[in-house]
Amino acid sequence: MNDSGTGAAFNERSAAANLVTTGAIYCGVLALALQDPTNPFFTIGLLIGGVVVQVILLIVMNIYFAIVTTSEPNDERDAQIQHRSLRLSHLILTLGAVVAMLLLLAQQAAVQIAANHARSIPDEFLTSPLAIAHALLLTLVASEVVRSASVLLAYRRGV
Repeated sequence: MNDSGTGAAFNERSAAANLVTTGAIYCGVLALALQDPTNPFFTIGLLIGGVVVQVILLIVMNIYFAIVTTSEPNDERDAQIQHRSLRLSHLILTLGAVVAMLLLLAQQAAVQIAANHARSIPDEFLTSPLAIAHALLLTLVASEVVRSASVLLAYRRGV
């Protein structure tokens, strides 16, 4: 048991903080970015702002967690949890990259079909490079959420 009375390990608390901040900040970033999906400068500004806010929040939270959590050395269980969570995270990241590549191929096919049949493409966003950027951002966020959630669940289940 530590000073805060929760008995939670530093790694568990850090994963929970990362899960909450990643989910909250990037859901907001994505929602705002989709209001003007064809403006890359707006999207980049939102992304930079989201990263800065998350870094500041996580630094403050981890300092607090380090103060209130008793010092415990990492053991084999901690290494196993980190290994499993990274493996799941990499799986999500790989799947997302494949989906982004398929989206890019679908975009090219749509452009070529439209050009061959002298038609316009109905949605400019779906054929813009920003659609790929949004898909990759979503993949990165999903990967990090899965990593943090799997660490948190592993500690809660006692793996």
